[in-house]
Amino acid sequence: MWAAGAAAVVAVLVLVAALGAPRPEVELASVRQATFVRYVEEDGRARVRDRYVISAPMAGYLERLAVEVGDAVEAEAVVATLRAAPSPLLDARTRTELEQQEGAAEAQLASGRAGEARAKAVLLQATRDLERARRLAGAGTVTTVELEQAEQRHTVASRDLELAEQASHLAEHERARVRALLGRPGPGGAPGIALHAPVAGRVLRIWQQSEGVVAAGTPILEVGDPSALELVVDLLSTDAVHVRPGVMAEVRGWGGEEPIQARVRTVQPVATPRMSALGVEEERVDVILDPEGANPDFARVGDGYRVDVRVPVARLEDALVLPTGALFRVGERWWVFVADDGVVRRAPVEVASYGPLESAVAGGLELGAHVVVQPPETLEDGAKVRVRVGG
Repeated sequence: MWAAGAAAVVAVLVLVAALGAPRPEVELASVRQATFVRYVEEDGRARVRDRYVISAPMAGYLERLAVEVGDAVEAEAVVATLRAAPSPLLDARTRTELEQQEGAAEAQLASGRAGEARAKAVLLQATRDLERARRLAGAGTVTTVELEQAEQRHTVASRDLELAEQASHLAEHERARVRALLGRPGPGGAPGIALHAPVAGRVLRIWQQSEGVVAAGTPILEVGDPSALELVVDLLSTDAVHVRPGVMAEVRGWGGEEPIQARVRTVQPVATPRMSALGVEEERVDVILDPEGANPDFARVGDGYRVDVRVPVARLEDALVLPTGALFRVGERWWVFVADDGVVRRAPVEVASYGPLESAVAGGLELGAHVVVQPPETLEDGAKVRVRVGG
């Protein structure tokens, strides 16, 4: 009797607990028919479309630049000057030897100039003797042999003067060579090479502001037109394959309140491995867009400015749309909980396109069906639920 009474009490308690157990509270959403567009939103940057890097055509000494970043330049304007690099430093022994060679060259030059002056004087006398001999020969007082001797002396004096002049030139060149080795250029110094801006625009970047020796090919500054901008956004390769040139994207986060439109110009054919913020290597593809529409505020966006770009990657007309939070996976399939008269049933669905907020399904649901949004893990098939207020 005691055992039968205890069993009856337990049964009553279980029945009361079952009847009084609270139903789980859920939020419902209706399946609607609409045009579904899936976007991929990523950070991008603005950059000048055409950039021109001005580099040193040869090794030399760069003079300090007179332009700053942001300065306007005209086409063919001189933006930098490159001169010959100064000679290297000399040790004491080498400098002493070169100074002695310079002294010898000075002495040789003085000797050559003295010989040149002597040869000029000899030629002047030979010229006078030849003229006198020709006058006397005309009068018959000088023999033919004496006239020929005067002509020969004049010819020899002319050749001696040429040799003396060549010796003076040789001494001058030798002195210039030694002075060049000593780092003592002649009057005026070495000529410089002017570097010109290839197009009209503004200075975007300066790599070498101060004067100094630069190697051939060293970039000095960069010039471009900041009003001709393009936008670059890197997408995952799995998303980039769905982007087509010509589609319109939406640009936000550029500093203005209203978004602007941009048209996809090209999708780069090569992916680049890059590290994500979580340290995962991802294959990223650069997508280049051209801003469209006149917006005076957007004109203040400059090279390297950050923007948010929403690029459409899928579009379905008259699709069945439901919140993405209603979907969950079991194995390889997608499922939802469909509510009807306070009871939920688990139903398989075929997802046509998956988005961060909304998704489109191709089958498994009917228009107007109520699905559970963010179903709890304890929710089971056939469970009775209560609809959350406002849901």
